[in-house]
Amino acid sequence: MHLQRNLIAGLINSMWTAIATLAVVPFYIRHLGIEAYGLIGFFITLQGIFLLLDLGLSPTVSREIAKYGVEKNGHKAANFLHSIAVVYWLLAGSIVAFFLLFANVISAHWLHASSATVHGDNLVLLMGVSIACRFPHSIYRGVLIGTEKLVVLNGINILMVTMSTVGAVLVLSTIQASLEVFLTWQSICGVALTYLMRTAAWKYIPQDHDTLQNKPVFDVGILIKMWPFAAGMAMVSVASVVLLQLDKLVLSALVPLEQFGIYMVAVLASSVIGAVFMPVFNVIYPRMTNLAEAGETATLTIYYTRGTKLLGMALFPLAMVVGIFSEPFITLWTGDAQLAKQVKPLILCLVAGFSINGIMHFPYALQLAYGRTAIALRLSVLSAIVSIPILLFLVTHYGVLGGAISWLIVQIIYLFAGCWLTHRNILVNTGRLWLLRDVGTPLAASLLVGLIVSYSVTIGPDDALLALYWSGASGLAAFLLALSASPEIFPSVRNFFYSGNKQ
Repeated sequence: MHLQRNLIAGLINSMWTAIATLAVVPFYIRHLGIEAYGLIGFFITLQGIFLLLDLGLSPTVSREIAKYGVEKNGHKAANFLHSIAVVYWLLAGSIVAFFLLFANVISAHWLHASSATVHGDNLVLLMGVSIACRFPHSIYRGVLIGTEKLVVLNGINILMVTMSTVGAVLVLSTIQASLEVFLTWQSICGVALTYLMRTAAWKYIPQDHDTLQNKPVFDVGILIKMWPFAAGMAMVSVASVVLLQLDKLVLSALVPLEQFGIYMVAVLASSVIGAVFMPVFNVIYPRMTNLAEAGETATLTIYYTRGTKLLGMALFPLAMVVGIFSEPFITLWTGDAQLAKQVKPLILCLVAGFSINGIMHFPYALQLAYGRTAIALRLSVLSAIVSIPILLFLVTHYGVLGGAISWLIVQIIYLFAGCWLTHRNILVNTGRLWLLRDVGTPLAASLLVGLIVSYSVTIGPDDALLALYWSGASGLAAFLLALSASPEIFPSVRNFFYSGNKQ
């Protein structure tokens, strides 16, 4: 029941995040302009890039806190959190210092803005302040994941998403529709998010008598002890951020800000499928860590293989309908049929890549559960190295469409390389079945239904109601087709959600 509750809370949070984020984009475009939205997209990209400073510490926190919970050692957990928090707050200060030094360089030499309203050192500096205000929250988020307090975590996220999106619309409507006001409001939201996460983390840190009697202290020894895992995660984090943000970083430098704004609309529309796989990852990671620590390999194998298929049965049909029916939905969403036509080919490539990236969260969680960060590092570095020449070539020849195509190509490489590297080291001899059965079954069902619908159904850009009907019907058909080909799923669904430790 605990697992099911966490998963449901995560899905609610992700769905609300997607709805709220999507809902405000037409307002931003209408009142600030597509070029200004390109700058907002650049701000979002910078947030992702500055995850480099996380140095892999956030997933390390989740893993270490989960271990302290198993050991019932609250005093060490408190000292660990206090020690790692000092590091994070120093990093937040370094972010502000960086933007004080380089705001002018970024504004003058990186961004290609044609309007003075989206150009200026002050806007870039405000981005840095906002990023710094939000940055420390990830460590406290890691604590809540490690203690499996995901209902609390998702409750805070829902509140803060509402504040940063709906609140931004209210502020822009009542005060001034400008990027300065928007970024100032995001800084305020960042402070509130970090404060709430910090309060919750310290409330749910593993407790024992020593924790209650003694104040936590800075302990270099704890940081040194966890450093081998954290160092591996730091390198993984750097390579992963490069992989996830490289297309946006390159495009922001090579194409006009207006074109970059169009690309970011496509990225946002495609990333809604993260509402499926991110809450699943937050649930499976600590549970896999516990099973790996306990040596329950048989249970972990069932959890891993059947969990992958269940995720694929939700993820691939959703990606299929988002890709096929994007044009009428984007037209309804933004009120701009021309914009919808421009982003449709981008969304087809991006959403396919996001779905593959999403399914790979299961092998990633497996690698971290066993502390095998070297595997994740090799995969991330390989993908990042491969992506650079592919991205530069395709962007040079095809612009923003090239960026979307390169994202899909790299994710396909990541799928095959990730399967091979993971299962030659962990859960050996399960890789082929995992790829063909657990990933391949829902993927093939979605592709088959998608091809049939694409060639047999014609929907105009203004037929949103008809698109809604066919998207629901085709998504359900793909799910049922995959389910009918998966008889092993039926007896394990209940146990998977309720306990995670039975067949």
